Amino acid sequence: MEKIMQSDNLRFSWPRFQALMRSDFLVNKGTYIKLAATAIGCFIALAILISIIAMNDINSFFKLNESSFSKSALEGLIQSRRYSYSSILLTLCFWIVSIAMTVFGSLTFSSLSSKKRRITTFMLPASLSEKYFQRMLVYLVGGTLTLLIGCMFAILIAQITFAGSAFLEILKDWNHIWDGESFYITMLGCVSVILGNAIYTLGSSLWPKLSWIKTWLVVMVIQWIGGIFLITGLFSGIDFAYLVKIFDSGEVLFWCITSIMAIMIIVCWYFAWRRFHNTQIIQRFMTK
Repeated sequence: MEKIMQSDNLRFSWPRFQALMRSDFLVNKGTYIKLAATAIGCFIALAILISIIAMNDINSFFKLNESSFSKSALEGLIQSRRYSYSSILLTLCFWIVSIAMTVFGSLTFSSLSSKKRRITTFMLPASLSEKYFQRMLVYLVGGTLTLLIGCMFAILIAQITFAGSAFLEILKDWNHIWDGESFYITMLGCVSVILGNAIYTLGSSLWPKLSWIKTWLVVMVIQWIGGIFLITGLFSGIDFAYLVKIFDSGEVLFWCITSIMAIMIIVCWYFAWRRFHNTQIIQRFMTK
């Protein structure tokens, strides 16, 4: 009977996973709501700040040039300013998303940061895979949805205050997003954000305490080492011109880079899972 129960606990059970999600939300809903409200609040604060700056600038520009241009020409100039501020807002929203995704990744295994929290986590009546996917669902999927909602709030505030039809013009410029450079840049940006989340998720599994800071320091050290290698000419023997000829098509280069990043994402998630699994085993024999 003991072997049967142990074997059953190793399987992924969808009903048990749903029960785990419900119980986790009931226990931690206050924390999740505060975290989501903070993330969305950053977007709202950014949108309000950009709106104030944009409205002051547009109103000042209108007063200074009201008599210098025709009505249609002045409206065109004002619209270009609205377009510029809308583009700035979208760019800053992307940076907030990038940083926030690393924060969410670093919180994935925060429940392992102390002995009491580890015991609570490991005593939950669920399999390891259910506990792992529960964290991924909360901090990866839930975090992504939260940030998308925050972006929508920012765009809505800008639309009401200063943007006018500027976002429609931006969307028109992105009509060719599924072909050409816009597609490559957009996809690389999205994959980069997911990769950042995966790296900090791995860091969270290794260092549950102060995970974001420790992972950031490791990433910085790796970047510095790579920069030193470039400066000292370690890669001087590589014929980059020849590589450019090989990747004469931007599409080929894009898919190669994207494939490498996708492999890195999978590797980070896999080792995060292995670390989580091994931590569960180790805790059974730890006394402190």
